[in-house]
This record gives sequence, C-alpha cells and structure tokens, in this order.
Amino acid sequence: MDLGELTAKLLEALPADAVKLDLGCGVHPAEGFRGVDLFADHPGVDKVDLFSYPWPFADGSVDFFRACHFLEHVPDWDAHFREVYRCLKPKGHYEIIGPFYMNDRAFQDPDHKQPLLGPRFAYLQRKWREANGLTHYGAEVNFAMVGWFELLNPDFVDEGLSADAIAWHKRHSWNVVDDIAAVLRKEPME
Repeated sequence: MDLGELTAKLLEALPADAVKLDLGCGVHPAEGFRGVDLFADHPGVDKVDLFSYPWPFADGSVDFFRACHFLEHVPDWDAHFREVYRCLKPKGHYEIIGPFYMNDRAFQDPDHKQPLLGPRFAYLQRKWREANGLTHYGAEVNFAMVGWFELLNPDFVDEGLSADAIAWHKRHSWNVVDDIAAVLRKEPME
C-alpha cells in the first residue's frame, strides 16, 4: 500500500463531520481539509501561529492532521508533537510529508529547523522510549507508526536500476529519496 492509498483508506473511515486540518499549507489546503497557516489570508485557511502553543483547538477535537513540507520548519519538535497529541482525538492520525535528510532540499531553505529521518519518529512512541531508557525525553506523547514511506526521485527510478541497487543508493547517495512520509496514530499514554 502506498501513501495515497493509506491516506485515502483512513480518510474514508472518518465520519462526514470529521475535523481535518492541513498545517502550514499556505493558501493551498489539501482537498477536503481546512487550512491552518500563520501567513495565510485566504478563504478556507485559518490564520494561526503554529509555533505558539496552545493552538486554538480544543483537546481531542481533531480527527486528522496533515503537514506537507511544514514539520521541517518547526523550531521545537517536542512542543509541536505535544500539541498535535493534545488536539487529536483518540486514534486520530497525523500525516507528515517533508524533504528527506539526504536531499539537497532539506538544507536548501534556510528556515528549515528539523531534519526528517525515520529513527527520529521512534522517540514519539512511549514503549520505544521505555525500552531504551529514555523516559526523560521531552515529548510526552504516544504515537504508533501506521505507515512509513520514502518517496524516490523519479529521475533516479527511471535509470532502470535493480531493487538492490536502489536500496543501496537510498542509504548512501544524496538526492535519491526526495521526501519521506509518516502516518502516525494517537495511542493512549498508559
């Protein structure tokens, strides 16, 4: 299952009145989502400073958050995920898409604050933190990883390399993976 299929499946399961927010979307919220952005002054987009907490959303009021090329701009990873966790309903989801840490675009924008790579998301799982003696870690959240995706540079894929060669290059070469995507689910803290 790819990212689009997983997201479509999760969104289809939501009730018609579900609250779906697209964080940091500028003036282009994803279809079916309400946009939330600091700089937006556009129909369908609420102006909210997403770097100041708390956000103007009630505890447990959001069914689905989406952040496409936003998380890498967040200066405080822990505060961001605590706030997402607070606002999400139980079993609510958070879809994240951003530039892979081994891609020039991860460093191209001087406003990028966070590298995005898979192992960082492990810190958002309570059982993983406990198993690794990291109960002091700042993000007091508990997310399950529902899906993890590496979105390859289409030019690289077109070179006709074997799956083994692509796997090797994904770990050792720059600009093979354009973006990563994660889909997280809010789990209870206990």
